[in-house]
Amino acid sequence: MKYWKYLAGIVLLLAAISLPKFLGIYYLQILNIVLIYAVFALSWDMLMRSGQLSFGIAGFAGIGGYVSVLCSYYFSINPLLSILAGSVLAALVAVLVGAAVLRLRLLYFAIVTLAIGEMFRIVIRNLEFTGGAEGMILKNAIFNGDAASTYWLSLAIGVLTII
Repeated sequence: MKYWKYLAGIVLLLAAISLPKFLGIYYLQILNIVLIYAVFALSWDMLMRSGQLSFGIAGFAGIGGYVSVLCSYYFSINPLLSILAGSVLAALVAVLVGAAVLRLRLLYFAIVTLAIGEMFRIVIRNLEFTGGAEGMILKNAIFNGDAASTYWLSLAIGVLTII
């Protein structure tokens, strides 16, 4: 029974994969939101374990989300590729910002990351091609609104984040 933890993890993963066969759309949407918040919590936890309190994670998530939507809306890129493009650009911005900000400690780090997140929000809300404060509506959501496929994508991202 040396590997019982791995076996339990595999059983839980298989149960999570099979959930769309047993749940309705409403519950799958709730699970999507739970998985997204779990990914945010894990990313925040990674930084907290290093002793840094960051409030800028939402700003980087916003950059990734907006780049993904803009790629789908203006360039008609496949939604999965646009999510990848948004992730890569958010990571590049995070590396550039992190190179300067990670030298700060304690309260200074927290204040600067809060300011960076607010700067991202203000800039995005004032750009016309992002829809401004009203935002924009995508004609075709990812997977054409299929809740099961969206759940499996969120589950895969959540599992990768945990790993």
